[in-house]
This record gives sequence, C-alpha cells and structure tokens, in this order.
Amino acid sequence: MSVYNHRPMGPPTPSRLMELLDAVKNEYDQLAQEVMVCKSQRDEYEHKMNSQIQEMNAFQQNLMDLERAQQLIKKQYEEEIARLRQQLEQQQNTQKNL
Repeated sequence: MSVYNHRPMGPPTPSRLMELLDAVKNEYDQLAQEVMVCKSQRDEYEHKMNSQIQEMNAFQQNLMDLERAQQLIKKQYEEEIARLRQQLEQQQNTQKNL
C-alpha cells in the first residue's frame, strides 16, 4: 500500500507542460515589471534625496556667508562706536580744560 492516495506522477502532457511554462513565464514577466517599478521608484527617491542634499548644502553655505557678514558688520560697528567714544572723551576733556 502506498503512502500517497493518488496515482504516481507520469510525465505531463504537452498541453499541460505548455500551460505550466506559460504560468512560469507570466510570473517572471510580472516580477520583472515589479523590479522595473521598484528601480524607477528608487531612482526617483535617489534624485529627490540628492536634490535635497544640494539644497541643504546651499542653505548651509548661505548661512555661513551671512554669519561671516554679520561678524564683519558687528566688528565695524564696534570699531565705529569705540572711535566715537574716543572722540566724545576728547571733546569732554577739551571742554574741561577750557
């Protein structure tokens, strides 16, 4: 008595073989199409990510430029304030001497 209750498998008929091959081909085509979609999405996301990285780098560079400009202007104002204070002190000293 056999463990299996069905008849032993023989070679598939040619029409059944073609049917199975078509099913495999269809599955392969579907998977190939899904792979193409995934690659396309990956490329799109990669492009978006690179664009955002470039934008962030440009923003960072602009911020650094603004900080340098702000420091330069601050230094110039501080020098101007020091010069004006010195002039004021000189004028006050000359008025005291008169």
